[in-house]
Amino acid sequence: ISSCLGTATIFNDLSVPTTGVVTNWVWDFGDGSPISNQQNPSHIFLNDTTFNVTLIVTNTAGCIDTVIIPVIVSPLPVVAFSADTLIGCPLFCVNFTDLSTISNGVITAWAWDFGDASLPSPMQNPSHCYATSGTYSVTLVAVGTGGCTSTLTIPNMITVQPVPHADFTATPNPTIVLSPIVTFTDLSTGNPSTWSWDFGDLTSALDVANTQNAQYTYSAEVGGVYQVNLVVTNQFGCVDDTTIEIIVKPDFAFFIPNSFTPNGDGKNDGFFGSGYGITDYQIWIFDRWGNLVFTSTDINKEWDGTVLGLGDVVQNDVYVWKVMLSDIFYKKHKYIGHVTVIK
Repeated sequence: ISSCLGTATIFNDLSVPTTGVVTNWVWDFGDGSPISNQQNPSHIFLNDTTFNVTLIVTNTAGCIDTVIIPVIVSPLPVVAFSADTLIGCPLFCVNFTDLSTISNGVITAWAWDFGDASLPSPMQNPSHCYATSGTYSVTLVAVGTGGCTSTLTIPNMITVQPVPHADFTATPNPTIVLSPIVTFTDLSTGNPSTWSWDFGDLTSALDVANTQNAQYTYSAEVGGVYQVNLVVTNQFGCVDDTTIEIIVKPDFAFFIPNSFTPNGDGKNDGFFGSGYGITDYQIWIFDRWGNLVFTSTDINKEWDGTVLGLGDVVQNDVYVWKVMLSDIFYKKHKYIGHVTVIK
């Protein structure tokens, strides 16, 4: 029979007399404690050793029988443990160290309860990460030789501080290069105490700020997309960040005249389109019979009034043009119109 030091062991009488019934029981627990006359007594052993427990029974006929059974009393573990850190921000990871001892034998198993409704850990020295702010009690159950267990709970051992939630608005968004000023308004919650802005403008070393609310003027002349990041920190040093995409659109425009005079006087001798915020470009010009008289993919190239750059200037007439182009965001634009040649 096995027993644990300092815990109650229940003894059950299993005697079966050959005649009559058992009427008297004498239990001697072998440790110098008083005799018990109960049929099924409980007893607490105060030393971890082996005790010879004697049971003497007497039946109605006065017959006596004796049995002696050794009881091995195993010591209880003395549970102790520590953590490498006690206070932090989520995700807060802690390394626990088992410091438990036992006077005789070894500790054979461990069960950790980290207090956050996670699954218990059977490791001797586990690591655990807390995802939610709060205060957590930690419990360790140690199992020693003979299956004897001891438990230690350290109330409110781990404190996970609250984390702020970063949030902000940007106005206007999108904006245009002619008005590239964007106002950033902090909407963070959780009582942040410091703010760190990165406006994502790689063309400037001054695209940062440490105020709660900020304003920034983008330097791009042709527009672009910028990743603006806000990092907030609270009084406990807990950090959160968020990013918003800011679009600065080019101020796209396209212009083209409706007549020109290719007479060689140096004034208005060429026909061409112009504008800004333009990437891909192509122009076609046709006479009234649909014949192609000019085409180019260079917005700076003029039509001089000749047919495909050869021969004399065409006759006075109205000619149809078509332009296909793309802006900086690769949006396609199509234009059709007419131009009058006046010599």
